[in-house]
Amino acid sequence: MAKPSAKWLSAINALAAAFRSELSEPQLDAYWLATEDITTERVQKAVARAIKSGGHYMPTPADLREMAGIPRLPYHQPWKEPQWMLERPKWPELTEAKKPKGA
Repeated sequence: MAKPSAKWLSAINALAAAFRSELSEPQLDAYWLATEDITTERVQKAVARAIKSGGHYMPTPADLREMAGIPRLPYHQPWKEPQWMLERPKWPELTEAKKPKGA
């Protein structure tokens, strides 16, 4: 894993300062893991956007990715019953199928 650049660290530290937060090493690692595939320039623009937005809370790494123009992964999808559950026979159909013929 590559290390973050000085410009990246400066941008994230500015973000933390703007939201009056102190980031621990594990938190910095989380921001780096979330943004290592994004150019430093895009991260800087996302940080500027977050600061200018006037939010009340420090953006999460996923929020920062979104502010950099990268859509969130489809993680929180509403529950859908799997197709096999929709196609399975209902209880009365099962009981009728088990009855001996002519009964």
